[in-house]
Amino acid sequence: MFRRMADGEIKACWIICANPVASVAGRRTVIEGPEAAAYVKQPASAKRHVRDVC
Repeated sequence: MFRRMADGEIKACWIICANPVASVAGRRTVIEGPEAAAYVKQPASAKRHVRDVC
């Protein structure tokens, strides 16, 4: 999913109850995906983990 987001195929994502940077393999892809997305919704407590992409 994060690779498709980085490639522009997925435009929006809602991250709940997880820190994908810590729990998904391929950390670089997990960071690049939300940075490329047009919209990312996540809890306020998670913002520090996925680099202020909201």
